[in-house]
Amino acid sequence: TRVLSGQSKIYSELGYYDTRRRQATLLNRSVVTNGNRDITADSLFNDELTGLSEAFGDIVLNDTVNKNLLTGEYGYFNSFKDSVYITGAALAVDYSQGDSLYLHADTIWMVTLNANSDSMYRQMRAYNKVRSYRKDIQAVCDSLIFDSRDSCMTMYKDPILWNNGQQLVGEEIKMYMDSSFIDYVHVINQSLYAEKMGDDEYNQINGKEMKFIFKDRKLSEMQVIGGVNIIYFPLDEDSTMLGMNTTIAGKLIGTMKDGKMHKLVIPTKSNGVFYPMSQIPAKDRYLENFVWFDYIRP
Repeated sequence: TRVLSGQSKIYSELGYYDTRRRQATLLNRSVVTNGNRDITADSLFNDELTGLSEAFGDIVLNDTVNKNLLTGEYGYFNSFKDSVYITGAALAVDYSQGDSLYLHADTIWMVTLNANSDSMYRQMRAYNKVRSYRKDIQAVCDSLIFDSRDSCMTMYKDPILWNNGQQLVGEEIKMYMDSSFIDYVHVINQSLYAEKMGDDEYNQINGKEMKFIFKDRKLSEMQVIGGVNIIYFPLDEDSTMLGMNTTIAGKLIGTMKDGKMHKLVIPTKSNGVFYPMSQIPAKDRYLENFVWFDYIRP
């Protein structure tokens, strides 16, 4: 059976429809379409007059225009306010750029604020056990908010971000997006950059805050501000490690090449020590807050 009413469309092989109240109770993987969004679930309740829908069991919400997908076990939808709430192993997939971005959390909530006005914007809120994956970028945190006003995704509580061989850690991480790709990252408070160089060798930089610019989906430039501590393994032309350099400074500017640390510039007064590889003290090999979180990387 197909039911067509305004912008709402229903396809169902088992269910009930009240023509007076314009309410539907649908079973057996029925589909409700509102605008460009299709909702499929084991069971669905849809109220056209209030714009509210509720879904239970193996939910799939597909936005065919914006090319994103939401799945979960329970969903609550308001088509008039353009809001979506999904919980129970919630998963969001952005497939608009070819290489899909996956984001998992206990709960995902997408809401439109200041609707039907010049100041309208959208937010996506994901909370509890957030994990994100794409081939070039991975992340974990407790919760995050993406705001369409500045295309900024803010990660809260123990956020970690990985890009190829680099790891970024801080109290809070802000990612500014260009389309679906990262343009600029701001790591705030207790920031740590780490890059694996060998079995037990890691380039490490910490400071009060860090700023990173991405180009071609890779870290390109970095700036570290306040209380900068550096452990750096310089390479010769054949990529052999020459030793370990430790430096303390107030500010650092760095550039990357081929996804690796390439050049460090310290524009302020600094103090440092260089150790040949055979003379590196074990206690100085790692910064105090260094942790390599590869074992929880998505």
